[in-house]
Amino acid sequence: MDPSFIFLGTQPASVLPPPVQAALEEEDRIAILPQLSAEEIEYLSKAAGHGDWMYPGQMAKVIDAGEGHPLALTYLLQELGALEAGEPDEVARRQPADNLLADAPSSRPAPRRVASSAS
Repeated sequence: MDPSFIFLGTQPASVLPPPVQAALEEEDRIAILPQLSAEEIEYLSKAAGHGDWMYPGQMAKVIDAGEGHPLALTYLLQELGALEAGEPDEVARRQPADNLLADAPSSRPAPRRVASSAS
């Protein structure tokens, strides 16, 4: 049995070695995954412990700032976690969180691609 490789990412295939690019051009080698839904982002944010201390309406800003992209959401949740670690007072950390969410990028990334390539 030939080994298989799975690539997860949003980078263009042009950065991959030519043999991998050729394999990706074959039928059924690429699956386009949808962005995370607002419900999924809210669930992950609450699971990370950030839903309890935010101002009303900040979760909507987290959803917008997360852009449905798992990596963008991961970075955002890490930054919120750093705020939480640095400021134990929930009320005091709400305004810095609001500033962080206001500064988050607003461009939507392309859907995530999952590619599977045999060696």
